Amino acid sequence: MALRLPHLNARVFAVFLIVGLPIFAIGAFLAIGAGQAQLRQSFGEQLGQMAEHTTAALDAYIYRRIIDATVIARVPDVRAAAATGNAVAFERAPTTPLRADWMRRDAGGRPALRQPWEAATTYFVDVARADPLFRDIVATDSFGRVVASAVPRASYFVAGESWWKEAFGDGTRGSVSVTDLRWDPRAGVYIMGIAAPIPVAGNDQLSGILHISIDAREILALVADLQLGGTGNTYLLREDGSVIYSRWPSPKGAFFAADLIRERLSMIPPGNQPLRLALAARAPDGSRQMVGVARSQLGLSYPHLSWLLAVSQPESTILGPVTAVGWNLLLVLALTLAGVLAFALWDSYRLAAKPELMEMEANLQLVRHPKVHWIAEEEEDEQENQKEKSSVNADA
Repeated sequence: MALRLPHLNARVFAVFLIVGLPIFAIGAFLAIGAGQAQLRQSFGEQLGQMAEHTTAALDAYIYRRIIDATVIARVPDVRAAAATGNAVAFERAPTTPLRADWMRRDAGGRPALRQPWEAATTYFVDVARADPLFRDIVATDSFGRVVASAVPRASYFVAGESWWKEAFGDGTRGSVSVTDLRWDPRAGVYIMGIAAPIPVAGNDQLSGILHISIDAREILALVADLQLGGTGNTYLLREDGSVIYSRWPSPKGAFFAADLIRERLSMIPPGNQPLRLALAARAPDGSRQMVGVARSQLGLSYPHLSWLLAVSQPESTILGPVTAVGWNLLLVLALTLAGVLAFALWDSYRLAAKPELMEMEANLQLVRHPKVHWIAEEEEDEQENQKEKSSVNADA
């Protein structure tokens, strides 16, 4: 009797489909989610650490430049130039003896300065030649009049400049002043200014002010070199979220995660400000970015330099390996589904075939066969018959 080709057993297939596949899918989803969360956390911490290390390097560089300025301000020729300027009576008239000496030029275009102003100017020129990042070095007396400069100047009186006022203070000892980074359109570079008091020889009384304009290319190089691959970006920020410098220009001129950073910082008690943060934010182009943020320590000494350094990286780049694993798991899930379907078909075939075999067994006609005698049994029967015959003859 031919077997009928069975149909798929829906009950068996449903058992495998409802019980097996959801468990596998949920497990895969949880595993991928846990892996992504762990990767976000670890990568965010890594970005924060990178930003923190670079911020520490920025702080160290700027503090070294501050030390350079204070050392130059204590050079004897510089002190002597400031003292000589202070010896000239201050006059508000357009023409004064000091201004006349400063504005008078020799055949080479250099100011025809008297000693020791000429010695200090020569020293500044030599320093600027030794370190090209010094764009300008200028010294003034305690009245704000220029007594020495590394480059020719058009302005002679600088007491109205903000850096001079901040460094001069109350006029007793003065203090170091550091200006924020600014773009100099004439030089085509970013400039940072450092002003330091020139003390009187033998004590710390204020004799004048030294100001150095520094090319900020080394500062910006530290920021620009902090890069992971070709999709990330680095930002030097102010606390208000404005961008001082970024490797790739920001579309709106402000950092996209500035509000979130301020919110996170506001939740931290004063005096317990962290050196770094890790967070996720949405970029202007719609991509989700992981951001590591570190705070500069310059703000502790110079509040207007409360800089933040932010490093961003798209989540798509960070989670790329985990996403690939997810697609592989989906492939495994599809193969598992195909295997379950094949097993369900086989089991359905087996269950469908079993009743037909039982029906064939029931219709099978059983035949009773005659008893099979062994040869030994026939010889015993013949001997018994002979005994019976002998017994009958004896009786007769």
